[in-house]
Amino acid sequence: MADWRRWVGVVGIALAVGCATPPSDGRVEAELRRLGAEVHELGRSPRIVVLNAGSQMDAWGQITASQADGPSTRMQALGSQLAKADRRRVGVVMGGPFPQLNDRMVLDALAASGTGPLPGLTLLLVSPEPPHEDLRHEARRRRIRLVHRALHI
Repeated sequence: MADWRRWVGVVGIALAVGCATPPSDGRVEAELRRLGAEVHELGRSPRIVVLNAGSQMDAWGQITASQADGPSTRMQALGSQLAKADRRRVGVVMGGPFPQLNDRMVLDALAASGTGPLPGLTLLLVSPEPPHEDLRHEARRRRIRLVHRALHI
């Protein structure tokens, strides 16, 4: 009986940690702006894109939807703006507290921007973990300047 109670306690702690409330969009945006100001290649007023979810489960739901349906309307619109980096300088700061969601949404926006090189794009990814190899490979292939800063909020 005691083993069963310990197991329930461990599961309860895991659920509490997994469902911890993420920082607000406003708090994430403030951190993106602060870190973006440190990267001069972004230009004077880079586009700020907050990538957040209500919980880890919500983030996984967004990732799954993206994998099934392709880029969201929001990432398609961002992709149109990124496509301009084939001929001019474009600075974008994207990120949030969920690393896998960040990588997936950036890849979606890049997919929506076409397939050609984007040499004018400087993309600052603000995430608790460095970008996944798939994202780094895509950035190299498309001649994008990808910069990572750790999110600590």
